[in-house]
Amino acid sequence: MGAQSEGARLSVEGTVDRMTTMEYSRLRGLAKLSVVGLIVACSAGGGEDEGDGTGGTGAGTTQGGGGSMSTSSGTGGMDACEAIAQEALPEKRDTDIIFAIDTSASMAAESWFVRENMNNFSTQIVQSGVDVRVVMLAERPLLPACVGPLCPPGICIDAPLGSGLCPADDAPPQYIHPASEVSSRDALTVIVDAFPTYDATLRDNTNKVVVIVTDDNASPPYIADATEFINTFTALHPAKLAGVTVHAIYCFHDSGPCASKGQVYEDLVNLTGGIHGDLELQDFQSIFDAVATQVIVAAGLPCHYAIPPPPEGQTFDSSMVNVVYTDGNGNEHDILNVDSAAACHPQDGGWYYDDNDNPQSIHLCPSSCDVVSVDGAGKIDILFGCETKIAPPA
Repeated sequence: MGAQSEGARLSVEGTVDRMTTMEYSRLRGLAKLSVVGLIVACSAGGGEDEGDGTGGTGAGTTQGGGGSMSTSSGTGGMDACEAIAQEALPEKRDTDIIFAIDTSASMAAESWFVRENMNNFSTQIVQSGVDVRVVMLAERPLLPACVGPLCPPGICIDAPLGSGLCPADDAPPQYIHPASEVSSRDALTVIVDAFPTYDATLRDNTNKVVVIVTDDNASPPYIADATEFINTFTALHPAKLAGVTVHAIYCFHDSGPCASKGQVYEDLVNLTGGIHGDLELQDFQSIFDAVATQVIVAAGLPCHYAIPPPPEGQTFDSSMVNVVYTDGNGNEHDILNVDSAAACHPQDGGWYYDDNDNPQSIHLCPSSCDVVSVDGAGKIDILFGCETKIAPPA
């Protein structure tokens, strides 16, 4: 692609870490976001344009993740612009995670494995820029530490996620540990029945994740069907719980330390697109890493970008904004402006303002978002100060 305007850019960059220790669905990349906004004003007065670029033509189609977008790929003919730096923050998708850990006597060692991996798990998510809250449904231990080779059942979480105290390890609002006990067969029922104790910690319209760890299967008289659980759980508060993803560390076979195969948990993970972990392998770190990665991926490369306020003495001009997508291979693509969400082309995509009369943010059309959000090595640049490139009429 030819050279873009010298106007400064609001850059949103992502890097991707690919997990190789497990197979899991919907894991497409690890996005780590860094955002800096630059407001630019075009040079005033009657100065000559010293650039020698021509307004080249040509278009290409970028595809990925089931979407595509029509892009301009010729040399831009924009005037040079004087850059003024200004910080901007993209809209975030926060995440609430509910853990249900079987703390029956047969799970004493496993509950301590969970404790040892929780802070690394949460730290990965927080450092990616995702605002996370954690609910722990599990028995509190009678003793704060192991006695020789014997570890009492129950879980306490150390600082910084938990308080570092045991058994009072709550550190709200980031982490709460309601009084609860999960036994061999009732994890799904406990998640539903304990909802009033953690409802206030969950937020509307955030990503919801459930993580279950057990060596047995769900069975009557408790909830013992994947679809029944999803329907019952979501109905408790649709605004908070719709679209939940369930990950589970359960027994793939009834051998080793396993009481029975966790068929219900297998069905539940398959139903929601989560990650399967085999408890018999006792490989908790790699499973927790994979879950953390998927949580981060679900936050995605943002497709909504807040428009930073202009510096003092400057005026924002909504007709002088452009959006450029640089793919993971370093190729630049102009995403063209459309009038509204309704004007988004199902294949060619584009971008639009949240409000044309009083714009506060820039939104990518769904098909453009589909391309950008799966490119963990890509970035979005927003150029202020040069005439907006408009998509041709459909």
